[in-house]
Amino acid sequence: MTRRKMDNRLSAVVVSHINCYLEKTGIAKDKYIRTYMIPELIKSGELSEPTRDVEKWYKSQSRRLVRYIDGENEISVNWVFPFISSLPIEFQQPLKNEICGMLGSFFVALTAMGPRTQKHETRSHLPQMAKEWGDILIKSNPAMDGVFTSEDDPIEVLNYANEINECIGILMAELGAIYRATGIEPAASKAYRNSTLFG
Repeated sequence: MTRRKMDNRLSAVVVSHINCYLEKTGIAKDKYIRTYMIPELIKSGELSEPTRDVEKWYKSQSRRLVRYIDGENEISVNWVFPFISSLPIEFQQPLKNEICGMLGSFFVALTAMGPRTQKHETRSHLPQMAKEWGDILIKSNPAMDGVFTSEDDPIEVLNYANEINECIGILMAELGAIYRATGIEPAASKAYRNSTLFG
């Protein structure tokens, strides 16, 4: 596929995040494909693991998948989730946020907001919350003078806004974990549930 400037097709968005991960980590495309992408495609049932000529099959699939990462071919809709799953969690979150943004929504895992069905402990997201807050502070240069103006570096402002957006998702997940384990929820959430405006 030919990349457009600010290409917002689903396929292009997914590929851009994969390429960002590859650039940041320096991992070779072939290694990434063999180690992460192919196993996810097999797990999802999109590829069938070979019983013979395994090495030849892996080489063939790697060549094929490189064309997707390079943007030459457009990802099938059935491959989108395995492609996302092939990324480490910290690289999945911004991608999920962007995809949900394309749908006019915000990404929060449904398990975080689900009904209270558990009577045992749930994992706290405190380490991720601390990391996200640290990331906000690292990217906070545009806010340091106390105002935002058209003179602020747009890349810095975008990075700052993206970090805030990611933090919101983790905070919501933490509220869900608290509720599922203890039944305790913020007063505003309880008021929303009991409101005749939304009933």
